[in-house]
Amino acid sequence: MTDYYFGTDGATDLATCGTSGQRFYIGKLGAGVTAGSGGDFDSTTASDVGNADLVYGYWDIEGPTSPNKPAGDSPAQWGAAQATAFIAAWSTSTVVDGETLFGDIESGNPGWSSSNKSDQRLLVNAFLNEINSGSGIVAGIYANPTDFDNFLGSTWTASHEFVWWLAAWDASVTNCVTAESEWTNQITPGTYDRGGYKVMIWQYKGSGSGPDLDMTIYPGFLDARWNPVAS
Repeated sequence: MTDYYFGTDGATDLATCGTSGQRFYIGKLGAGVTAGSGGDFDSTTASDVGNADLVYGYWDIEGPTSPNKPAGDSPAQWGAAQATAFIAAWSTSTVVDGETLFGDIESGNPGWSSSNKSDQRLLVNAFLNEINSGSGIVAGIYANPTDFDNFLGSTWTASHEFVWWLAAWDASVTNCVTAESEWTNQITPGTYDRGGYKVMIWQYKGSGSGPDLDMTIYPGFLDARWNPVAS
């Protein structure tokens, strides 16, 4: 029997699924090299999880042409600097103890382009390397498949391991039972594998008409972290 665990992220209230309740929460800790949630961290939801080890952080990664990048920084230096800022914010948080640190890659973040894949790959690899070099923590990536493919390439393989958190909203998922069946139908075949890694978390519902809802089949996060699984 496969165990499924449900959680939420961002500026999201507590959301339960069946009898599993709120098993994890992922909130924003900053962007670029600046700490701050911009309203995308719900302290009430984080508290409702009841265990800081199951409260995680994400960070908006800015691309290599971001106006915030120091003029002399290479793409790799800019990626590493963002990871360093993320680790500092995580290490000083009093409510976030989860040991997977997720970088958010999306078109709404400055500095990304569909024509700049080489520099963007260097940046992301440096970000992943810097996170993974921290003691007891592991890097993650959050993206929707369109942004991932546009910015990094559908066949690109990362040089450093990461936990793959997929954003692919599905209107057909109306309850926990259909979420579980659609994981089997959509995620298990590997269609959404990216960067050389399997999907470990699926954001199956997004903002606009309700909370950001996530699920995972992997219970390793109960030990404070997910573990990357190669595809």
